[in-house]
Amino acid sequence: MTEPKTLLVAIMFVTILTLGIANILASLAEEVAHGGKIRRKSCHISWILLLLLVHFDLFWQTSGVLETSEWTFVAFLYVISGPIVLFFATSLLLKDAALPGGEERGVGDVVSRGFLWLLAIVQLWVIGGDVLFGGGLPLGAGFNAAILVLLVVLSLSRTPRVHSVGVAIAWCAYLILLTLLGLGIIS
Repeated sequence: MTEPKTLLVAIMFVTILTLGIANILASLAEEVAHGGKIRRKSCHISWILLLLLVHFDLFWQTSGVLETSEWTFVAFLYVISGPIVLFFATSLLLKDAALPGGEERGVGDVVSRGFLWLLAIVQLWVIGGDVLFGGGLPLGAGFNAAILVLLVVLSLSRTPRVHSVGVAIAWCAYLILLTLLGLGIIS
């Protein structure tokens, strides 16, 4: 039987993820309702769709939370911090995508540095969670590290072409990671 603390942590984990998913779906529904007149750039839409997939993947990882039997408050804070940072990254991207350009906002097909740094923190969180709760670095950590490096590079660039290529690379890396996970090649 699952411990009550484990269930409570899993419920909070899923609730925070659900808020992010709801925001993404509402944003996409608004895009559809306005017939694409919100003026979002393709790079932003690509990141929004990728974040939806990231949310679903993290939601699927809830089973890892349910497998943890001993909880400390610090472990709880660590586990909950990932979905919280992902929620902030998503909120920032959705606001960036809907606002006219500016230095810290999305400029053309360039997403904000804040979004990229928050998403990089999520990658660090995933790698750290593997070490803390999984007992070491799985093969998938290499993909997370590669995406982390990509996000840092993108955060330093303000060139739309670099961002367009970067989101394409992020999609490819994430799809490869999910395929390898789905086939059971990596865990």
